[in-house]
Amino acid sequence: MINDIGLAALTLLVAESDPANKDVMIRLIMNMLAGRGKIVLYLQHQAHRAVV
Repeated sequence: MINDIGLAALTLLVAESDPANKDVMIRLIMNMLAGRGKIVLYLQHQAHRAVV
């Protein structure tokens, strides 16, 4: 599953994303939480870039 820091990073990723892409970002995160694909590393990388 995902820890608190990962969840916070995903929250920031959605908050900082382009409003036109929010639905896509939310669907990607929902798929990741459902255990589909290897999107975890991509989302963590993108979230880290948004914070830095």
